[in-house]
Amino acid sequence: MTGGVPFFSEYVEGTSNNKALEVGVTGGRSVHLTGCQIRIFLNGSNVSQAPIALAAGVLPAGEVWVVCNPAANASRLALCNQASSGINFNGDDAVLLACGSSTLDIIGQLGFDPGIAWGVAPNTTLNATLVRKCSVVEGDLNGSDAYDPIATEWLGLAVDSFAGLGSPDCAP
Repeated sequence: MTGGVPFFSEYVEGTSNNKALEVGVTGGRSVHLTGCQIRIFLNGSNVSQAPIALAAGVLPAGEVWVVCNPAANASRLALCNQASSGINFNGDDAVLLACGSSTLDIIGQLGFDPGIAWGVAPNTTLNATLVRKCSVVEGDLNGSDAYDPIATEWLGLAVDSFAGLGSPDCAP
């Protein structure tokens, strides 16, 4: 990996299969996403499902890469760069971005089941969209610490909100 630092810039945990993860890049430089993958850890597991390799190649500075569930609503699927049936998380599942053996970001806590979600509405991982705030320049690197999608890092939006998905805009 060279260039900027990729991290999750948007998280969509919508109704049914309306699920998406957006990867953005900090540092004002392009980044090679070859060898990067998303891993989903269901229901407090320490073992992920099959990893989802990012098919982006080089992601230019200021751009984002969006991976969606292929059964998402057609209008929402049109916003995605890549479809994967592995994007099947719920509010209590940890989602990790790794490049090689390095963890670059995690939403949730590995090995811990929070019940139905982390956080409190509107900043929750259940039935909501989370958009990273502009002040955040790197992801959460520690998957074993307590996780709370606090208002200082994320802006919580309503369920099935895909507004801004695929756009490099962050939340104020």
